Amino acid sequence: MADEKIGDVDTYHYKVTLNADAMLKAVADLAKSTGAGADVDAEQMAEAQKFLKDSVLEVELWAGKQDLLLRQTKVHFNLNLKDIPDMQGATALIDFLLTNTATKINEPVTVTAPQ
Repeated sequence: MADEKIGDVDTYHYKVTLNADAMLKAVADLAKSTGAGADVDAEQMAEAQKFLKDSVLEVELWAGKQDLLLRQTKVHFNLNLKDIPDMQGATALIDFLLTNTATKINEPVTVTAPQ
């Protein structure tokens, strides 16, 4: 994406769209490899992948050109869940955006104690 200023800092701007199905598998594999989680049942994984197949996860990152610190992140979840278990024909569309902006990093701070 085009470079932008976040606060007073010039940044590189990146945007990626993640495949929810592949991400789910990658997270399960990572948990397994680090010992942080048990093996995921193949049937449960297939069911979760089926629910997320029409979902979209987009991530935008703004990294400072001088220091590569993340100055802003945006995560957009568009979850389109279909055939929810035990609810024949039920669907859910969940759409939300999370934004985090960091400015004035490493600038001096003066704290005055209350009197």
